[in-house]
Amino acid sequence: MEVAGTKIRQLESKNRDFEARPHAGLPAVHPAWQALIRMCCEMGHGEIECIKIQDGLPVSAEVVRKKIRWL
Repeated sequence: MEVAGTKIRQLESKNRDFEARPHAGLPAVHPAWQALIRMCCEMGHGEIECIKIQDGLPVSAEVVRKKIRWL
């Protein structure tokens, strides 16, 4: 459980250091959301169950399954 606590503290630290820099009227995307989006793009097809959100940021996912297709 200490590993999870350490990661959460690191994320909270990143959250405090993050400054939204609007570009064309849109706020910048927090690095935690960028990591989740990147993971989804790399996964291609699959499922993510039970995403945990804390302070408006994704912090963990219970089950992540990658779908592999042979076409």
